[in-house]
Amino acid sequence: MKKSILVLAIFSFLAGALIISCDSPAQRVEAAETNVAEAKDDLAQAKQEYLEDVEKYRLQTAEKIAANNQRIADFNVKIEKEKAEAKAEYKTKVAEQAPEFLSREHRIAEAVLKDFSTAL
Repeated sequence: MKKSILVLAIFSFLAGALIISCDSPAQRVEAAETNVAEAKDDLAQAKQEYLEDVEKYRLQTAEKIAANNQRIADFNVKIEKEKAEAKAEYKTKVAEQAPEFLSREHRIAEAVLKDFSTAL
């Protein structure tokens, strides 16, 4: 008798737990719709942050390029004011170093900007 009551109690407990834990199909659909809506919001926010980061990077790169161009222009003005000997020396240094540096930096900046614009 005790065994049958114990078995009946365990069976009743398991059946009750099973019934309580089951979700209806409507609840599952509602939960899925909520998850999809949250995912869309997260995606929109992440895309906006990405676009802001890209624009910030473009501005920083443009500022760096402008600063480098200004430094070169200032250096060229300084060369024009110097003596003829120093002038020739400066011009050879610039001719040797500037194109290599600028072309490398320019290629890197163009490649990065191209990657950003193709990613959009």
